[in-house]
Amino acid sequence: MKKIIKRDLFNISKRLKKIDKNFYIVFNKLKRQFEIYNKAQKTIAYVTPFLNKVIVTKAYKTSPKFASKIFKEIMEQNKQISNSTQQAIMEQNLERFKSYINYANKKNADINFFDTNKTKWI
Repeated sequence: MKKIIKRDLFNISKRLKKIDKNFYIVFNKLKRQFEIYNKAQKTIAYVTPFLNKVIVTKAYKTSPKFASKIFKEIMEQNKQISNSTQQAIMEQNLERFKSYINYANKKNADINFFDTNKTKWI
């Protein structure tokens, strides 16, 4: 037995309608869960045991209407990750270079930078 939910405590149905006017909520009494349907696609969009902010956030993030904004956010996060990764690699290489220079200064020896993995330790 299913019951269409038009109003709820946290206005989830209204929030979903703002994201996509084709969304509507049904409570499945047999399964004891909420099912969010899309009229235009004639399918279940989401299934959840509770009506809360999580389902609204998920609907927002997967909505094609907001895809360009979400794509910009993803690209910005990727840039930040890339910059921090490059910075970490540069710092790691700088530390290695400093250790090579210190070693060369202590031993008064030339270092073959292309053969560092085959260093003969004395």
